[in-house]
Amino acid sequence: MTGIKRLTMTANMAPYPQTASFAKAAITLLQRVVERVGRYTRAFLRVFALAKVVGVGDPTKDLKIDREALQWMCISIPWLLERHVVREPPEAWPDDGWIDGFGVERVDVVSPDEIYLEGLFVWVQGQERWWLDPGAINIKLLFGTDIVAPYKLTFGDATIGLAKRPYSHRAVADRKVEEWLFEFEGPRHSGLNA
Repeated sequence: MTGIKRLTMTANMAPYPQTASFAKAAITLLQRVVERVGRYTRAFLRVFALAKVVGVGDPTKDLKIDREALQWMCISIPWLLERHVVREPPEAWPDDGWIDGFGVERVDVVSPDEIYLEGLFVWVQGQERWWLDPGAINIKLLFGTDIVAPYKLTFGDATIGLAKRPYSHRAVADRKVEEWLFEFEGPRHSGLNA
């Protein structure tokens, strides 16, 4: 487990040594991003379930609306990673780094309330150096709602480190990640066995 930084979102963690109001604002922003992830995930799962009911073979390939729902979900995931690395900057994260996007390569609908995605995050150092690094997210929603409870977001291959694949090398992930460099977990709600 060397090199892995496990971070969990809690309301009492101040992201920076600034004022309590700044910490509260950072938590509120993270909560808003989590809410968006929940809404987009539920929308995708509803479309996926409907496609299966009407007999579409593989909804992720056969329905335009399903791809659009997946696209919106994939737009919100970088916001979530960005909020974590800004709020709780891991030691290996560069000061001038920011998250730009997420290209999904694998979608597993685990249940009507859970989804797992793998792909490549596009991230940037300053404005000049663009990188691709693997990531994954498992999102569970409270039964029948769009409330995220919990999620686990992983990023970076601990074996090779960050910034080894330039964005110009736009190939798909070429190997399975055995150990993640960063792991972030988000809200756990009472009454949920995660």
